Amino acid sequence: MALVANEHRGVRILRVDGGGSLAKAKGVVAAYPTIWRGTILDAGCRDQALRQALDEHPVDYVGLDINPPADVLADLDHGIPMADGEADVVVALDVLEHTNAIHFAFHEVCRVARRHVVVALPNQYELHDRWQTLCGRNRSGKFGLPLDPPSDRHRWLFGFDEARTLHREDAASPLLRSGAHLTPQRRVLRELDQRALQLFDRAWTHQEARPPGVHHLG
Repeated sequence: MALVANEHRGVRILRVDGGGSLAKAKGVVAAYPTIWRGTILDAGCRDQALRQALDEHPVDYVGLDINPPADVLADLDHGIPMADGEADVVVALDVLEHTNAIHFAFHEVCRVARRHVVVALPNQYELHDRWQTLCGRNRSGKFGLPLDPPSDRHRWLFGFDEARTLHREDAASPLLRSGAHLTPQRRVLRELDQRALQLFDRAWTHQEARPPGVHHLG
């Protein structure tokens, strides 16, 4: 996997080769290469792609989700069944926007983290989603009003700046670094000027935060 990082308005732009769960997980691991040790809690682990992405790191991986094959079955809306600081690193990739109580879920993620928290959230205000809405098309299967009740959906609609502001203003988890994760499907015009990247690309925010009183080791 190739990872290229540069800056756009103070935000790290991370390009990865592929848009699937494994490519995203590898991109997150590559973005923060020094933090992967100890117990890693993958909150909302789905297919446990992060476990595979961490194959070369000496970690104890724990996957948490509401369905198997998670190691721990739990609903983030009801809390994480772990003690304060029980995990060295907690990762929540594209999961908080699925919760009803996103603020509570975020606090739970920070509560059980001893050293680092890495959160990925979708940027729903990028150009592709805006164009889909303008054309009267459903921006994804996570929105809309289908005839049959969906098994899952996004509960929150927000953009990159809102996600970053939430983390910055949350006194319990000060934001340390942020970046945008860009995958090939959303790189509509690869040769665009640096200033236009966030307009034409799909961005996943990667917010790394720390619980209060814990020194950042990243």
